[in-house]
Amino acid sequence: MIEYLKCLDGLWFILPAYIATSSAVLFGRALPICPIDLNRNFFDGHRIFGAGKTIGGFCGGLIAGALVGLLQSYTDPGLFGFVMGIELAFIIASGAMIGDLAGSFIKRRAGIEKGGDVPLLDQLDFVVGALAFGYLAGVELSLIGIILVLIMTPILHRVANFIAFKLKLKDVWW
Repeated sequence: MIEYLKCLDGLWFILPAYIATSSAVLFGRALPICPIDLNRNFFDGHRIFGAGKTIGGFCGGLIAGALVGLLQSYTDPGLFGFVMGIELAFIIASGAMIGDLAGSFIKRRAGIEKGGDVPLLDQLDFVVGALAFGYLAGVELSLIGIILVLIMTPILHRVANFIAFKLKLKDVWW
């Protein structure tokens, strides 16, 4: 039974990242302290990250992701080959939030405004960040676990965005 769970290590690993990025939308609306880029433009004349990336959303996402790791720490550490805890979850959530910022930075450089759709970049920027930070923290995921995350994330991302749109938390359904 435990061997079958090993292939789910990627989904277990990415859970703090999922929660961090989705919570950032909620915290960004509830605590619109100020944009991370302080309303500044890059040398190309476009905003650095855009108005949708706020300090409140970023910090709220980090806290939510870390708290998920705290809850995950109460499971059997042998199930997935690594121990999830608040520290590792904070690292993963940090990678996800920075990956999301990198995606926004790329979109602004391409002249795509807030809410503009870029398939795969929008769905996987935070995953790449989370995987990179997790790898740097010493987490080794199974290949099937990584593939499962890369396949499931675009689907889950579209569903979550559609729900957020219906709840009037996002301006666009994608």
